[in-house]
Amino acid sequence: MAKHARRTAYAPESTWVAIGGNKCGYKKYPHSQIAINAQYVAIVLACIDNPLHEKEIAADFSAHACDFEALPVEYMLIPDHASFF
Repeated sequence: MAKHARRTAYAPESTWVAIGGNKCGYKKYPHSQIAINAQYVAIVLACIDNPLHEKEIAADFSAHACDFEALPVEYMLIPDHASFF
């Protein structure tokens, strides 16, 4: 679990936590992120920073592209997680 904790001096607008399948790092696998700020609470499935098995993950996502297009309007696909949080 990694977290971007609230600070009292120069506090960020958002705070978040990432929950992954490895205690030594969350970025190498698809993982969940929960973000909170004044406008929203977001629960995100993220796949970032060249994860292990990147080619297989990309092939699987590509094979199921129509599933992403069929998501309800409450769901968003975000190409850059850093711009969202």
